[in-house]
Amino acid sequence: MSALSTLVNNYDLILENKLEIMGHAPYRFSRVTFPKMRDGRKYRVGGDATSIYDGHLGSYLMIWENFQKQWPDSDIILLRAAGSPLSGAVFSFAGYARTQKQLVREKPEGLRTGHMLRFLSRFRQMFPKTALAVPIEQVVEELKSNGPFNHRPSYRLLTLREDFYYLLATVSGIQRKEHTHITYSLLQDSMYRPVVRVGAVLQIELTHDERRRSALSGSAVYVADLVKEEVAKLNQLADNYGFEAYMRPQISNSVAEVEFDLKLADFDKALEMETIQRITAFMHDVDRLCSRFY
Repeated sequence: MSALSTLVNNYDLILENKLEIMGHAPYRFSRVTFPKMRDGRKYRVGGDATSIYDGHLGSYLMIWENFQKQWPDSDIILLRAAGSPLSGAVFSFAGYARTQKQLVREKPEGLRTGHMLRFLSRFRQMFPKTALAVPIEQVVEELKSNGPFNHRPSYRLLTLREDFYYLLATVSGIQRKEHTHITYSLLQDSMYRPVVRVGAVLQIELTHDERRRSALSGSAVYVADLVKEEVAKLNQLADNYGFEAYMRPQISNSVAEVEFDLKLADFDKALEMETIQRITAFMHDVDRLCSRFY
């Protein structure tokens, strides 16, 4: 069942359990993503000042509760609205009509962008740190089971990130807040699978002999070539350990910032010693390569 089908078929259940959802981070941060009506792209809620996208179930609950108060006779579930943040005019709208059982583009009379945007902003202010989450399908499944929180599969996500950081810091000796040129984070991809992201900052500091050579070939050109060579070494190193480049290196003068992702099959893998040792070995090799230039 798709996220949209899960939502519309369990809309009342979700609203009835608002307090439970808002109080449990893996539910609150469940991402709400729906297919667009024509071109196959996605409607997402939660982003910039003119469009509402990439949001979380918690922010949607705030939007829906307010909408029900102001439009008590409407059966539309708000999904997306884009328009002017100044005038509040809505230029693009998507909702689901529960009676007609179909997506609709005609917005409810009087709907303004502020009816959604201000609640998205309020949600981010209330919960600035994104937590690990579960899909909306799992949210509904666990709500229906009505079991104790500490017996629900999502419960373990409450401490899993910190457990991972503690274990990795202990084994690797690399503390997240103490190292300036090596960073690591435990994230999730769009399918809620765990991703370990390791970042590194490479800053070139030339030796005396290199400064002499750069004076002959042109300092800027020499340093730029040296940075590219070292970034290529980092890319090869990441590939050897099964990491993938997250984005193109950010290179500015003698500094390069790179990030690499290690995708895991499930969260159990994140705490396995084999995974921790693999990440540790990768970070130490990255550290040795980067320390050549400090």
